[in-house]
Amino acid sequence: MKGYYLLAEPTPEQWQRVLERMLPQADMVEFMRYDLRGPLPKPLRPYEDRLVDVFTTCYYWGARQIRSARFFRLALDDGLRAFVRSRPGLHDWDEFASPIVDPALYQGDTPILWTIVHEAQVFVWLDEDEAAQLRAEGLDLTPTPEIAPPVVHREERCERISARIGLFLLLALIILPAFIVMGYFMVRVIFQP
Repeated sequence: MKGYYLLAEPTPEQWQRVLERMLPQADMVEFMRYDLRGPLPKPLRPYEDRLVDVFTTCYYWGARQIRSARFFRLALDDGLRAFVRSRPGLHDWDEFASPIVDPALYQGDTPILWTIVHEAQVFVWLDEDEAAQLRAEGLDLTPTPEIAPPVVHREERCERISARIGLFLLLALIILPAFIVMGYFMVRVIFQP
């Protein structure tokens, strides 16, 4: 039975080894970006013709998040595979001037490799035999049975703060300091010699 295995803090060599294992099985790659507007990120512009989908969601990394992110899914070809391999280590995805992070490889609708770059985590979709083989090659893989696909839900919208809550917060920011100042002067008057 297949499941996700975690490779934490991969070295550049380990990252490349996992990529070499999973890239041939993948037919799509996905990148995340926190900039919710704007054009296609500059590093992906040469592959604009490979763009399959762009969407914004609050459900990624296998759970609902507070911050929304935009995802770019592209059909893999040899050029795009070379681009994915061109980043020597996992942390190198953060170094673009226009960051695209958390690369994920898909086989159909299943993410067979997905990452959380800022946590230095790589999740790989493997069966027990495949995981044992990679462990024998020196990769320290840990099973993560609590995580199941899909790890990104495209239909999960972020909840905005309602107008009522927003008004309450605004009033609290105005009224609370006023009460503090008023209390200060009341204490001065009461305890004035």
